[in-house]
Amino acid sequence: MEWFDNLKIGKKLTLSFTLISLLIGIVGYIGIANMGKINSSAESMYNKNMVGVQVIGEIKQNLLQIRSDILLLLYDKDRSKLQGIEEEIQKLTDINNKLIADYKNIITTEEEQKLFGQFEKQLEDYRAKRVELIKHVHENKYEEAFKDFPKVNDIREKMFDTLDKEIELNSKIAQKDNERNNALYKSSLSLTIVIIFAGIFLALLLGIKMSNMISKRMNKVLAFAESVGEGDLSSEIDINTQDEIGNLASALNKAGENMRALISEIMGSAADISAASEELSATTEEVSSQMETIDESAGQIAKGAQDLSASTEEVSASSEEIDSRANEMLRKAEYARNRSEEIRKRAVATKERSAKAIESALTIYNEKKANVIKAIEHGKVVDKVRIMADSIGSIAEQTNLLALNAAIEAARAGEQGKGFAVVAEEVRKLAEQSAEAVSNIQTIVSQVQLAFSNLSKHADDIINYVGRDIKADYEVFAEIGVQYEKDSDLISIMASEITVASGAISEAVKQVNSAIENVSVTAQESASTSEEMSSSINETTMAISQVAKSAQNQAVLVEKLSNMAQKFKI
Repeated sequence: MEWFDNLKIGKKLTLSFTLISLLIGIVGYIGIANMGKINSSAESMYNKNMVGVQVIGEIKQNLLQIRSDILLLLYDKDRSKLQGIEEEIQKLTDINNKLIADYKNIITTEEEQKLFGQFEKQLEDYRAKRVELIKHVHENKYEEAFKDFPKVNDIREKMFDTLDKEIELNSKIAQKDNERNNALYKSSLSLTIVIIFAGIFLALLLGIKMSNMISKRMNKVLAFAESVGEGDLSSEIDINTQDEIGNLASALNKAGENMRALISEIMGSAADISAASEELSATTEEVSSQMETIDESAGQIAKGAQDLSASTEEVSASSEEIDSRANEMLRKAEYARNRSEEIRKRAVATKERSAKAIESALTIYNEKKANVIKAIEHGKVVDKVRIMADSIGSIAEQTNLLALNAAIEAARAGEQGKGFAVVAEEVRKLAEQSAEAVSNIQTIVSQVQLAFSNLSKHADDIINYVGRDIKADYEVFAEIGVQYEKDSDLISIMASEITVASGAISEAVKQVNSAIENVSVTAQESASTSEEMSSSINETTMAISQVAKSAQNQAVLVEKLSNMAQKFKI
């Protein structure tokens, strides 16, 4: 039955109702055909056998009347009545001739024809003897007429025997027709009952199978939708048929697989961004610490410049320390610039990945939305099934009315319509059973429509979630990447400024060492340079604080995205 499972639901219902309609048609055809045969046989019994018996009876009655007229001719010797009696005999003879001609037209068997031919020969002899007897009466030869009467009477008796045999033969033929009608009725009744029970069994079998099949598969689809609604993307729908539900299950499985891949990619990207944020935070803390050290050094330089006039040795020592710290600040500024370049590259990569992810999410969103809408449109075939079921119910009602009318006509027909009444009653029961089956189908169709409605709502919620929340999160990622790129450029600029300032400090120290005599002037310049450096360091520290704050914000966003992704079970 795998071929049946792979059929579309509409084709399954059409095939089922076609089989049931075929059985109904077979029952109707058998009933109509056999009722036609019974009706033809009944008409034959009436038009041939019953009418034939009636005609023979009239012929016998006329012959008896002629016998009475002959007796009047023999015993009533009133010559004035002779002509009237002869006219009556001739009239009865003409009537019999017409009846004989009518009877010959309804003879159907060779045996009847042979027997009636014998009667016609006897009738011919009878009429010849009767004419001779009447002739003797006309000639007033009553003695000869009385001698002819026994001969005429003997021939008449033989004719009556022949006609009685004819009547008996017609009765036998009618009895055979009746027996054939009874046999046809019994066989038709048995075959009709068998086909009706087969139709009931087939209808129940198909109804139960289709109901279980649709219910089980829709429950699997519903369970999958509920799992997805709860964030569990690890489940799949185990339906391998090629009908509408099977196609729907395949589409949902593919959608679940794409969502699992999407969530996995989001979680991986979130981990990378989190690691980069931690690294950036650590770098900013280190740079901030170095800036504090540089700031302290600048303060020491300023103090050394003020005390330089008191002790050149202290100035020399301080200048050496300043040179050492300036070189160290130069190295760390260069390191900060390199790290800012790495941060910028990562920010650009993050921005590009976010853009690709947004594009991929939109593509998947549009594709799945179109697939779900298409699947929902395919599910609207259930409305056509409801319309077909309503049409079949209407046909069943009309069949019930026709069966009721047929039962009324059979009741009017009396004894001859009993067989037709039984068939009409069976057709009525079949119509009621068809109406009940249509009602069950309509109930199942309503359940399927409700399941499609729930499935449509859940699928729409999933698509809206992907289109609304996930898209918004990806846009936030893209904005974070852009902000990181800007912050890294700012850090690079500050590191360059620190490098320039460190060079200036180192140059100033060399001038102090080479021209101690200009200590006072150099001290003033050193003090001025220290103030500028302190201001620059403060600005750099503030910029680094902003970078650290951005890194913290990015970490919060990454954590939020990670928590959202972890709601899904893949």
